[in-house]
Amino acid sequence: MRAVGNLLDSIYDVLFCPSPALRRIGEESRWGMAVLVYLVCLILPAIAMGFFIKTLGFHKFGGMLVAAEVVGRFMLLVLGVAVLHLVAELFGGKGTAKGLLAAMCFAHLPQLLAVPFFVISMLWASSFWKALVPLVSVAVSCWTLVLNIVAIKEVYQISGGRAVLIFVIPIIAVLAMTVGLLILSVAEFIPENAGW
Repeated sequence: MRAVGNLLDSIYDVLFCPSPALRRIGEESRWGMAVLVYLVCLILPAIAMGFFIKTLGFHKFGGMLVAAEVVGRFMLLVLGVAVLHLVAELFGGKGTAKGLLAAMCFAHLPQLLAVPFFVISMLWASSFWKALVPLVSVAVSCWTLVLNIVAIKEVYQISGGRAVLIFVIPIIAVLAMTVGLLILSVAEFIPENAGW
């Protein structure tokens, strides 16, 4: 029963005073419980979104999209934590990958807050509720993004600016590689005597 109390305390603290909560979660590195929280934060909104997609008329794709989202996002989390840990160590961070995994799993708690909006939009098929779902999704995504940056800051005991930089560097690297590959693939189709 004590573990449930600690879990509820952690959930409350992450939502309402995230800095000390994410620091404590990162130090304790209880990644098993954190992964369970993350999976719940993925599965419940994904199921609600799947039903919402079905109300829009896409009956065939609901279940497939839910499964693909859960598996894909979990794999992206693990890969992202590995890359962020490497970048954080290059910037002199003092945390661990297990601590970052635990903190970033808990940083996804706001996604559970979108579930009631998905359910309401399914029950009352008014255009107001269906228009509200994307707005709530954007707000929850922004909150989750901020909590992920706070998790990096607190786990590695670095400044907020460095945490933002650590978060952004892998994104910029992927974008640069994508643009480079796109330029190379387009250049492959340009004839040699194009007159340039």
